[in-house]
Amino acid sequence: MKKVKMLISRKPGKINIDNFDELKEYITEAVKPYTIGKNGENTSKAAYNRKMLVKLKGELEAGMKEAVSVYNTPLEEVRFLIMQLSAIIDTPIAAIDEYTKSNSIKSKKKLNSSIRAFFEANCAPLGEYAESIIESPAFIEDKWLEAKALTMSTKHAIIEKINLAAKDISSIETTTHSLAPVLLAKYFETLSISDVISFREAIVKAANGRLGGIVRTADEGGGQGEIVLNCSEDTFLRTLDQLKLMNVDFHVKSCTYPTVLHEIKEPYFDSFVALDIETTGSYGAASGDKPAEITEIGAVKVVNGVVTDTFSMLANPGRSITPHVVKLTHITDEMVANKPPVDEVVKKFIEFAGESILVGHSIKASDLPYICKVAAKAGLEFKNEFFDTCDYAARLKDKYGWQKIKLEYLSELFGIKQKEAHRASSDAQANVGVYFALKALKAD
Repeated sequence: MKKVKMLISRKPGKINIDNFDELKEYITEAVKPYTIGKNGENTSKAAYNRKMLVKLKGELEAGMKEAVSVYNTPLEEVRFLIMQLSAIIDTPIAAIDEYTKSNSIKSKKKLNSSIRAFFEANCAPLGEYAESIIESPAFIEDKWLEAKALTMSTKHAIIEKINLAAKDISSIETTTHSLAPVLLAKYFETLSISDVISFREAIVKAANGRLGGIVRTADEGGGQGEIVLNCSEDTFLRTLDQLKLMNVDFHVKSCTYPTVLHEIKEPYFDSFVALDIETTGSYGAASGDKPAEITEIGAVKVVNGVVTDTFSMLANPGRSITPHVVKLTHITDEMVANKPPVDEVVKKFIEFAGESILVGHSIKASDLPYICKVAAKAGLEFKNEFFDTCDYAARLKDKYGWQKIKLEYLSELFGIKQKEAHRASSDAQANVGVYFALKALKAD
């Protein structure tokens, strides 16, 4: 069987096999010896025949590939040249798009500042909760930002939202008592009173079921209450974050979310690592927001009562920081943009801590779950023992007549200076002094 040779010709919009009829006639005659007659052939002969026919078909397919290659090569060359010309045009288009986007962002920020200015001039009914309301993702409407100016209708809508929120907050505070702090934290996610009612029902139901955690809150008059939460770990942590932002005095009485770490109940030691973290905050799953992530870890190493080393690292959380947290911690998206990812910072902290006992204020249900979650995901070993100064202070509160057990309050009570509250390093350093002050006292 001779080799098949195709003669290909091409013209704009057309390609042709010039010797198609000749090839068809040749192939028709060539395959005749390989057909199986009435009497059949033996198996080995049939296998040989099939092999030769497949070879003939392969030569045709090779001709097809050659034709495609020959025909496409000049097309690809032209496409490459056109792409070069197109790239020249794309450069100014990209610049125009960036300029337009930048102006749009600036315009929205400018209008946003107008909204904030108007809000601040009319937010008196909200009292201490004004900041939480304007920073709620449910407060500013998209149509307000799309407008070119702050219209009268928008001003009326803002005032209506302020008055409605004030009414809702008053209703929550006067009817839910000890539940109020947690329910307000929920309210600020969506500004929906119906969501709060549903959440309250879930809390009441949780009291008779599996406990996610029990949060004990206290008010200025010394009254306190317990809130039972039955929810996911992310929701539990987000609720605690919200309580911190609201400056609520609380401690976690119990929590069923395991940190896999062993808790030490008594302050008998003088060597440890005090730690604190800051997070991005979160608007909550109900608002379509992702869980909070670590933005900073600060720690102080103490050996036999003496500070020997410090640790401080910012982390890129992979998500934006909520405005309320920015105001509280002064950590911005720009500050963390070029920092190492969270898992890398956690790894560095674990190396710094070694096998030391970890000390922190409300770390059992706040700081440690964040670190443990990252460590587990990154495959890092993290099995340190820990001591929670907030829990221990809660045991001493009534005996010594303290009004609060927040870190800032205790620091001031014991004469410990905090350079910058709500920054991880500063809080960790203050916690060293608070630990030794608590250690000198006796619990019940």
